[in-house]
Amino acid sequence: MSPLQGAETLTTLAGSFSDGTHTFDNYRAKMDYTWTIQPDVENLQSISWNVTYDIAEGDTLFITADKDNWTLTADSNVLKINSACKAIQVRFVTDDSLARTGFRFNYNGVIPEFCKSYVAYSEPTLNITDGSEEANYNPMTTCKYRLMPSRATAIILHI
Repeated sequence: MSPLQGAETLTTLAGSFSDGTHTFDNYRAKMDYTWTIQPDVENLQSISWNVTYDIAEGDTLFITADKDNWTLTADSNVLKINSACKAIQVRFVTDDSLARTGFRFNYNGVIPEFCKSYVAYSEPTLNITDGSEEANYNPMTTCKYRLMPSRATAIILHI
């Protein structure tokens, strides 16, 4: 199997990737691959991520999130971070000698919660919004409102 070479940009809000091998297989020699995590969503506040890794001596996993940098080599561990950034770059470089089981990287973009999933109102008069104000609302969001004004015989909505 040939080693991974090149780059890839991931634009989903959440996802995961690995060095290209199965969980218990050793990664390939002479790899040099870069993943850029750049969620294509408005209102991105931060990116929460974790990486489980087992890297041999001579091989390196570089992680850059804004001004923070991690260099992982000759080690096995789990790293969990919440980075206040819009993008993360992960680069894996291996030599041609020893290999280990590699890494698995998981990420989740954090966006503001503009509306609760269910809100009940009993006021006789009110304005209801999705809460996003000047920002665009978040995709794949459902806002539910229950209008129950006391002693009301009818409800009129102005949209």
